[in-house]
Amino acid sequence: MIINPLLIIEVSSPSTEAHDRGSKFFDYATIPSFEEYMILHQNAPIAQLSNRINADDWHLHTIEGIDAQIELKSIGCSIAMRDIYNKTENL
Repeated sequence: MIINPLLIIEVSSPSTEAHDRGSKFFDYATIPSFEEYMILHQNAPIAQLSNRINADDWHLHTIEGIDAQIELKSIGCSIAMRDIYNKTENL
């Protein structure tokens, strides 16, 4: 179990997407160290990245396309969608 995460990344399927964005996110947001939440879509190169602005406010940003880059500020790195979706089929 990880106690003080900065970043949580999940792969969402159509059947789990509403839960991931809803009650699960709100549970994670109660963790003081938690700064970023990324949901990756299972069937398309789409990521939704939420960044904590302050205790109660979050900024949601959607990143789309296989050639896009994602900047993960909480851990100081960026990653290409092409690398995330490498070796996946039907994209």
